[in-house]
Amino acid sequence: MKKNILALLLSFVTIAFVSCDYHDPNEDKFGADTESGWVQFETQGTTYVVTGLTTEFRVPVMLHSAVNTSGLDVAYTVTDVSGSTEGIVDYSGEMNIPSGQLTGDIVFTLPDSALTSCIEFTVTLASTSRDNVQIGLDDGLRPTTHAVVIGKGRDSFIGTYSAIQDGDSEYQTVVVAGEEPNELVVSNVFGQDANSETHIFLDAVSSNANISFPNFSGNYLFTDSGAGDIFVSNDFATFFPNEDNTSSTFDSCDSKINLRFFLVAGEPAEAVTNVITLEMTKQ
Repeated sequence: MKKNILALLLSFVTIAFVSCDYHDPNEDKFGADTESGWVQFETQGTTYVVTGLTTEFRVPVMLHSAVNTSGLDVAYTVTDVSGSTEGIVDYSGEMNIPSGQLTGDIVFTLPDSALTSCIEFTVTLASTSRDNVQIGLDDGLRPTTHAVVIGKGRDSFIGTYSAIQDGDSEYQTVVVAGEEPNELVVSNVFGQDANSETHIFLDAVSSNANISFPNFSGNYLFTDSGAGDIFVSNDFATFFPNEDNTSSTFDSCDSKINLRFFLVAGEPAEAVTNVITLEMTKQ
């Protein structure tokens, strides 16, 4: 009986050892070398930049390894997709993941002034400074390329727009510059008051060309005889917590604005409309 118990204990220890080895940080693809591994981009997506709002943006790179005691340099290349990066972004470069860290950034610098046309390019990880760290994995599932869209400036959005609300109602809106460098003011956003003003803000750097709104109290729309003062809001977390698609976005290459919002009124405030989608295309 004691021998059986001892055998079971030895089996348990063996299983536990194998289990720990199976969860090796580099997924058991590079043996016992704790500094071995691979590098990849954090996401496969796109970085969107509005020029004139920032002179720098970063694209994160991740090192998948147990440790990084000696630091790592990663070379990359830039390939034009639309427009030319010549004189704006170098076509090749090198970034560093410091010792003791598993992430680092490719840092791009931009001119102070806004561009008058868009540039799209692809960043590709090319090589590393250590033989035991490769680019991605052979399965091709780790992102080793990243898209970048460097758009025109904030003022490129100024003008008159054809607006379509919820794919049905059509009317015009007008966009002017706001007080802040990334602020736009949209008139007639709901199609009922040409003099109404709705403030929106462009993210200088984002992964989805994001537009943010101020607190609804700063976006008065009009006064309704029954409901009182009406405001524009996109505070989905408070008023529509189960709503999946909450993003308002912009296209600084084609001067398009897509807004998702709703109207609120009362004290305490409550939503008085469902979620509204407004597609705006510059005329």
